[in-house]
Amino acid sequence: LHAFEVVWDSLPATITTQGKVHRKKDFLKRLLCNLAVSTRLGRPIHISRDRDKYTQHHRYGKIYLDYTRTIEMLDALMSLGWMHQKLGFKASTGQGWMTRIWSSPKLAALFNRISVYDIKYDGDLVILRDKTKVPVPIIRNKTTMSMERDLKRFNDVMSSHDIQAKVDAKSPYTRLPVSLTRIFSRGETSEGKRLQLGGRFYCRGAGSYQSLPQTQRNEITIDGEGTAELDYSGLHIRLLYAREGIQYDDDPYFDDNDRALSKLMMLAAINSTSDDDTIKAVRWELVQLQRKCVLTDHERQLLSSYHRHANDLQSVLKRLKNEHKPI
Repeated sequence: LHAFEVVWDSLPATITTQGKVHRKKDFLKRLLCNLAVSTRLGRPIHISRDRDKYTQHHRYGKIYLDYTRTIEMLDALMSLGWMHQKLGFKASTGQGWMTRIWSSPKLAALFNRISVYDIKYDGDLVILRDKTKVPVPIIRNKTTMSMERDLKRFNDVMSSHDIQAKVDAKSPYTRLPVSLTRIFSRGETSEGKRLQLGGRFYCRGAGSYQSLPQTQRNEITIDGEGTAELDYSGLHIRLLYAREGIQYDDDPYFDDNDRALSKLMMLAAINSTSDDDTIKAVRWELVQLQRKCVLTDHERQLLSSYHRHANDLQSVLKRLKNEHKPI
């Protein structure tokens, strides 16, 4: 509330006295809550400046965000030094990244008095996307409604507990977002196939427990109690062998300098429909990785291996397929 009052009072009269002022106040409160969580977690917020994303059937339109009001507020906070941003772009291939925003030091100072965030998210629990990852209308039937009921029960249980983690050694414990959605990708036109691809569970909100690096996951507490994480090595590959009735005990990704690349290649191949799709998926993941400012040891090993085989990825895939012919 203090942060909202300080920021609101600094805005120009064209914002604070004209138009639907109550709507602008609601949006600013929502934006500051997101920036507060972003600041505590040390991660920027991704937000679109594309007018089309604010129409009725798109992400922002569904939660009643108005394009003009949003851009007006973002630009005002930028000009007053409350916020920083890095503009996104979209290439002719359809690839790119969204605009990222984060708190300036003076705004972050206003958030320091907040000790715990009670994070709740609204929106669809079951999401269907087409091949370009654009959400499409989902079929309302017994199957999807059962999925939604299960997710709601799960989210209610998770939200009833205090799940926290430390962002870094110097930071206090921070409450984590825990609500899940289920996303089906590459939706087909045939109703029978629409819910057969994807279906992974994703936690909504920046800084969820799913996106924490291993060092931070070790710090997760539930209602003040410490936790332990079990790691099942090569789980996807071993499950595929098990389906064939084979007990596979070796390292499926080969214990050598290219293990990280082999793992990425195998997981991409499992979720691809062709060798070309596998190679494209691997290259895309590596392009995204090269844009990161800070890399883990695993990510550095992956990039090093990729640079050695950038022009020979087909051979890497062929070796993996030969080694795992039974699956």
